[in-house]
Amino acid sequence: MASVSSPPAANPPIAYRHRRDLKFSAIELNGGTFWVAKDPLARAYYRFDEEEYAIYHSLNGRRDAETICAEFEKQFYPQLLPKEELRQFVASLVSKGLLLSDAPGVQIPPRPKNPLGLLGITGKIFAWRLPGIQPDRFLDVAYPWIRWVFSKTIQRLYVCLLVAAFAWVVVHWEAFISRLPSLHEWFTPSNAIWMVLTLAATKVLHELGHAFTCKHYGGDVHEIGVMFLCFAPCLYCDTSDSWMLSSKWQRARIGAAGMVIEMGLAAAATFLWWFSEPSLFHQLCLNVMMIGSVNTLLINGNPLLRYDGYYIASDLFEIPNLRTQAQQAVRSTLAKCCLGWPPPGKEETKPASRFLVGFGMISAVYRWMVAFGIAWFVHEIFKPYRLEILGTILAGLALSGMIFSLLTPLWVAIRHPERIGQVNGFRVMVTLFLLGFAGWGAWNIPLPYRVVAPLALEPRDEQPVYIRTRGTLEQLHVRPGDQVSEGTTLASLHNPLLETEVSELTQQVNRQQTFVENLHGQRFADPRVAHRIPAAMESLQDLQSRLAKKQKDLERLILKAPSAGVILPPENIHKQGNEDDKSLGVWSGVPLAENNLGATFDAGSLFCLLGEPGSVSALLLVDQQEIEFIRAKQMVEIYLDGWPGRVFRGRVESISEVDLETIPKQLSNKSGGNLATHTDRHGRERPLETLYQVRVPLQSKEASLCPGQRGRAKIIVPPQTLAQQTSRWLARTFHFRW
Repeated sequence: MASVSSPPAANPPIAYRHRRDLKFSAIELNGGTFWVAKDPLARAYYRFDEEEYAIYHSLNGRRDAETICAEFEKQFYPQLLPKEELRQFVASLVSKGLLLSDAPGVQIPPRPKNPLGLLGITGKIFAWRLPGIQPDRFLDVAYPWIRWVFSKTIQRLYVCLLVAAFAWVVVHWEAFISRLPSLHEWFTPSNAIWMVLTLAATKVLHELGHAFTCKHYGGDVHEIGVMFLCFAPCLYCDTSDSWMLSSKWQRARIGAAGMVIEMGLAAAATFLWWFSEPSLFHQLCLNVMMIGSVNTLLINGNPLLRYDGYYIASDLFEIPNLRTQAQQAVRSTLAKCCLGWPPPGKEETKPASRFLVGFGMISAVYRWMVAFGIAWFVHEIFKPYRLEILGTILAGLALSGMIFSLLTPLWVAIRHPERIGQVNGFRVMVTLFLLGFAGWGAWNIPLPYRVVAPLALEPRDEQPVYIRTRGTLEQLHVRPGDQVSEGTTLASLHNPLLETEVSELTQQVNRQQTFVENLHGQRFADPRVAHRIPAAMESLQDLQSRLAKKQKDLERLILKAPSAGVILPPENIHKQGNEDDKSLGVWSGVPLAENNLGATFDAGSLFCLLGEPGSVSALLLVDQQEIEFIRAKQMVEIYLDGWPGRVFRGRVESISEVDLETIPKQLSNKSGGNLATHTDRHGRERPLETLYQVRVPLQSKEASLCPGQRGRAKIIVPPQTLAQQTSRWLARTFHFRW
């Protein structure tokens, strides 16, 4: 007997049902009620409005589309729910894994992957994380011990500390800036290790601040783990459970907790740094102050970057997924203007939509500025060690990742044939023309160009003071930088052999003078004595001449200033003395150094220089790749490390025709400068790259503008096109062999 199959149902049920393990929390946004869903398996959060929340819970695997639409229209009259919109909503829920199905043959599609693969993660090279752990047990045990920090009394004291530190810096601003080190003085190889440790420690406290604040307001912390921020190990903390809190102020406090911790550390470190003497503790306080303040203001607290400040702004403005909505608004606007694509859904003209477009563009520009800033910083750190190529590679990886992230939406869009058919050819042609014209202009229009070079101040028209008589340094009466007048005693030397010679010659002169006087007395009694007098007188004059010369040499052991001026040390070009040299009394280093007391100086040794206050020359060390642009009389802007915020100006006076063999020690990376050098056997610093000397005279009324100071100079040279600058950079960075 043949079986008769039943006809298919006219309205088959939707074969998906809602998940019962999701947790929902009601929050108020823009005057309306929304529901935040927490997926405990994927650790993801989703936002539903009241209509979407009702539709989601009506999906039980047994109801058909017509029934669900009818119930919706009855509950939310006069709103209507077309079946097509219901199917699209169900499809989006399925793609996010928010629905289950018991029907045979129905499978949940996998989540879409990044279409760019590994290229999409290169932009995260400066911040990447490792899998973490569940910290609930630790937080539950530790929270009762630190609950007191959330009291109002502690919070008021904390605010007073921040205000006091800020006021102190403002009142002492000029002194504060002058005491800060330069970049290369601060980021030395020895301090780099302490910088990494300081960054790691502050970020650990930062993330613990998020975790304990989230626990304080009743939220869960799902994960704490290790991440590498600019290659420094630190913690990351997942407090996304704060989205389940109904109060936006509580969510904002959780987001700001880490910055509050860092700012408090920076405030305390400011006072400790200010009142401490130079030491390791002093340096660590400076590290904490800089990381806790500058990083918080420019990175963490900035709403344009997707860090703490962004999430705080998103909560306070009541715009969930602010960055995502802003990016979608910018892409939609650009797609409409450049490609003629119609915007998805109903076009918005409200001020909120314009705000999203503006926020998206400004945040994109700022992210690129930060990326270039980090790339420049890494390049400058590697530069003294001739490892710029490593900084260039790291920066290239990060920037290429950002470029690929911009191309991802376009790549996804052009893979759909229906979108290609919506392209407006005229708009595309206009867009390509404008882009091409802008690119040609940026590539070929001359742009202002500056040659940047390190510099050291040297005396101008200085007068050398030489040691005229060999002797042992017995006493120093001046120090470098002292102002002296003509005739001032500079140093006293001692020469026992010379003193003995003077004593013996004095006795010989006295004896010879007595002998001559006796001859004069005897010539009347004995006329034969008269012919001996000329020879005796000649011998006396010879002895007196020798004595006068030795006495003058003895007087020269007391060094006196030949004119008024400032005491300047000579260049340290003498070999460094070893133990054998010290036992023999050989001087080393700079003659004015205290360790040379008791050392022997030969005649002709340069003891010091006398210079006029404020009359100095800037010695610029220009790379051989840049020297071709330098001409005499070009304007130069000079920035000295000891004069922050002050710009000195001068003009190029002379350019050396041969490269330098040695450079001033203060410009070496071994002394906090930014030039890589090696020390020869005479203690001189020789550069590892080819440099040329450019001299710029300076005349200033500032008496403290003394030789030995260092800084950097910007030489204003003829404009260069971007093409010329790029070709020169490639030639300098890569060496091609054909």
